Amino acid sequence: MTLALHVAERERGVGPVRLGMSRQELDAALGAPDRVFRQAYDGVEWDELYYPNWLNVAATAGKVSRIGVSRQARGVTFEGVDVFAADPFEVLAQVERAAGGAHDAGGCILFLPFGLSMTGFHDGYLDEKSLAIEQPDGWRAIEAELKPITFLGGEP
Repeated sequence: MTLALHVAERERGVGPVRLGMSRQELDAALGAPDRVFRQAYDGVEWDELYYPNWLNVAATAGKVSRIGVSRQARGVTFEGVDVFAADPFEVLAQVERAAGGAHDAGGCILFLPFGLSMTGFHDGYLDEKSLAIEQPDGWRAIEAELKPITFLGGEP
């Protein structure tokens, strides 16, 4: 299964899954999840749904609010490049060029315009590579605290 990353504002998602989809649309796109865990934190409840190919989805109030993929997934692409199989710094540079910049948030690389976070790509923890797409609204509140970082010349 190929899971292309979609980063355009109204089409953010991974493969057939888009932020804001209802649970019914999600079930129609992927079928029933393998596992579902009910979560709660600070008064907010959500479901964590786990699917084949290491795809996990958070649904808050019945809508997709975050989509995550770990390094074990196969066929996850950004602009035709396999994100987990290609050189990690080349992937980061490609996404940075497309996003117009990158920020370091305590070891997690954020591409604010896309709502995309990537970890394990830049810090030598290749076994822990993963990514997530969510609405970047929460990040905007802490943007001034984030450290700009660049991968356009290779390793930072």
